[in-house]
Amino acid sequence: MKQRISLATRLLLAGKDAVGEVAFQAGFVSPGHFSRVFRQMTDRWPTETLRSQ
Repeated sequence: MKQRISLATRLLLAGKDAVGEVAFQAGFVSPGHFSRVFRQMTDRWPTETLRSQ
């Protein structure tokens, strides 16, 4: 799971794809599940990371 979140963070910071697309690229089945796991592991929502780039 840490590897998936690490990949997702890099993809979000690249700013090329939407959160839903990043979720699928990182191996998550649904964007909702991805967002919850990302929040639990990083204390940030994926959109916050996307905007911070």
